Amino acid sequence: MTSSTLIADVIGNPLLEDYGRFLFPIAFNPPWPGDTLADVAGLLTWYSFVNTDTTVDVVGDLLGRRERGEVVFHSIYTEAEKASDPTLRDTGIFVSSAQGSTAGGRPRVAVCSAGGGFAYVGSIHDSMPHALWLSRHGYTAFTLQYRPDLRSGCADLARAISFIHSRADELDVDPACYSL
Repeated sequence: MTSSTLIADVIGNPLLEDYGRFLFPIAFNPPWPGDTLADVAGLLTWYSFVNTDTTVDVVGDLLGRRERGEVVFHSIYTEAEKASDPTLRDTGIFVSSAQGSTAGGRPRVAVCSAGGGFAYVGSIHDSMPHALWLSRHGYTAFTLQYRPDLRSGCADLARAISFIHSRADELDVDPACYSL
């Protein structure tokens, strides 16, 4: 993974199934076919500094965890819900599991929700680096992929928190006193 890796190759990587597209703006300012990870800054309207090395680190970590067989994405809505409301297909949570051991039991939870002015979700820059840092410091961090409008985005956040709480054992987390 380098700064010259094509964004299309990341999105289309079979390890990322159908959720690789959520790493980048998917509707507001989607990547062009020749765009590389070095071009991510040009996709993120309203951000004046995007560190390419951080972008490469985030994508490399995500792909590395998938190569080791880790689950890195969860849909937060059922297939029936997504069938009745197709906008729900563009939602979910990426998980960055706590690295190393955590003293006293299961790791605490942090939910990171990227900005984008409710026009797009800027996860690759605005929440995934934070989630990766948190995971490297003993937290299990979730990056929310939400529908970018105020009401739906808030509903998706509530659903994600409910999802984490209802599956705490499966996710091996302690959701008490979670942070947003």
